[in-house]
Amino acid sequence: MGLAARYFSALDEGEEAAPVKIWIMGANRWRDEQEWPIARTVVTPWYLSSGGQANTSEGDGVLSPQQGSGGPPDAFVYDPANPVPTRGGAVFGVSCVPGGSDQNLIEKRDDILVYTSDILEEEIEVTGTPFVELWVKTDVVDTDFVARLVDVHPDGTARLITDGIIRARYRDDPDDLTRQAEPLEPGKPYLLRIELLPTSNLFKAGHQLQLDVTSSCFPRWARNLNIWDEWGGTLADAKVAHQQVLHDEAHPSRILLPIIPAAS
Repeated sequence: MGLAARYFSALDEGEEAAPVKIWIMGANRWRDEQEWPIARTVVTPWYLSSGGQANTSEGDGVLSPQQGSGGPPDAFVYDPANPVPTRGGAVFGVSCVPGGSDQNLIEKRDDILVYTSDILEEEIEVTGTPFVELWVKTDVVDTDFVARLVDVHPDGTARLITDGIIRARYRDDPDDLTRQAEPLEPGKPYLLRIELLPTSNLFKAGHQLQLDVTSSCFPRWARNLNIWDEWGGTLADAKVAHQQVLHDEAHPSRILLPIIPAAS
């Protein structure tokens, strides 16, 4: 019986529908819940580390539930004239395909940092709103950072699960519509908190978790020209930004995953 048919059948029989119904990607099934966010969620940090060469999916970026020594910062160049193209995601009305598109093609770009976990021995359900806490440096007064959570399948397919963006000038409180823009001080480390879109995905045993970090996703999000201009400026005004992501002991960059315990 289809979902709509089950719903109206339940109404006819006087059954009370659950207040929350979620679709779990990976498991490919519906589940009823009593609240959102789910009360039994365990927010779990997974940490970024590398030897300073996390560029592309062939780099040395690591994602781990244990915080290591971190290693030297990773660096990439963001050129607004050559933005990372949108590939999947929650898009509508732009010239790109929505959904969980394979990220392998764009992960070959040097302006994307890729952090990948070991192969999972047990499945992990991520349901809720992930946050990325990213320590960064740049040489411009404003820029963007984009984070993407990816599910890497055993055959190498890298499916986009969810993503988010932050404009650094609004870093103090991105949700406050009355906020004041504040320029960055070039060379100074900043902690940026990137909210990803709510999601539900079962990362199966044999898969890998992956976090991509870059500075653009165009045309889904307007590219930041890396300048301080109240009216936005034009591409002719743009500056090239030299970005760093820090992940040493003093600057623990990480993703906070809303994990649903397996026993539940």
